[in-house]
Amino acid sequence: MTNDSLHELYSWARAHLDGPILLGYLLHKVNGQIPNTVLILLRQPTSLRANAELEISYHPDRDLPYQVNFSPLPFHLNIPRPDRLRLAFESQQDVMRWIKTGQYREPLYSF
Repeated sequence: MTNDSLHELYSWARAHLDGPILLGYLLHKVNGQIPNTVLILLRQPTSLRANAELEISYHPDRDLPYQVNFSPLPFHLNIPRPDRLRLAFESQQDVMRWIKTGQYREPLYSF
């Protein structure tokens, strides 16, 4: 099961199954069995099967510890994709906001 660093994200995804999210996809399935990782399958509204995957991982040793990778699944190459396929976030809330809206805000750094 997911650790505390991804528990809120995992719970949020479970509560939004079959709900509309990023780029008009529906949240199809969520898996939190890999340590420090949550996998979310996305499907287009007209599809019965998943078309893409979001892999969200937590790396506490990085400045932006939450890494998100968008990948089309095999045989689904001509599907909507975000502008960036690999993103980094400061918090689980930032990841959830991006999954809901598809809008990415550059992290602010204070020096």
